[in-house]
Amino acid sequence: MSSSSVLFSLWIVSVCLSLLVRVQAAVIGPSLPVMALLGEDVILPCRCDPARDLGSMTVEWSRTDVKPAPSDPLKRSKFVHMYRNRKDDMDMKIEEYINRTQLFPEQFGAGNASLRIRSVRLSDNATYKCFVPNLWEEAYVTLIVREAATPTEAADTESKLNIDISPTPPSDRSRLPAVVSFVVVAVLSVSVVLFVVISKLQKQHVDATGRMMSGGLSSILS
Repeated sequence: MSSSSVLFSLWIVSVCLSLLVRVQAAVIGPSLPVMALLGEDVILPCRCDPARDLGSMTVEWSRTDVKPAPSDPLKRSKFVHMYRNRKDDMDMKIEEYINRTQLFPEQFGAGNASLRIRSVRLSDNATYKCFVPNLWEEAYVTLIVREAATPTEAADTESKLNIDISPTPPSDRSRLPAVVSFVVVAVLSVSVVLFVVISKLQKQHVDATGRMMSGGLSSILS
């Protein structure tokens, strides 16, 4: 194999490794159930960490207690909300959520996949799954809807409903891919430089040996 072919192969390996070492984004939901009062709007938090632009991806919200219809040969489950092909998709949407759900497309660039449910009902009590097929990652959010509350409980519930969905600052995890990629590329770059230097030295040694053998042969023949 020629030195140019080896160098090209090393370049391809370095590019592939720099892409592979990127840490897979995780889809994250709240650690505690989300509380809501009957008739109020509620936001089910879900985001990517590190942030990924969801604009060109698919975001699926479903209920874990909704199973595929027995009559459906494809065994598909209906969705609370689906976003794909850069728009909301009404296909296979659960009827009781029509005109009641909303994503936040203006925050897709920050990896925000949160879902708003308007005028929550007691039937909305469930565990919801936030799934991003492009990342093959999911998170679960449990929603608890209550009919009424005492003034103290109502104030506490209201504070829980006012969920901050603004972009979060980058975590240590979000900075890790860049660091790892830099280290890998740096190591591979040094390896390529060493390979080139060693190849040149070997070529010079071969050329020198060839000249010596040629000179010796000439002396013998003369």
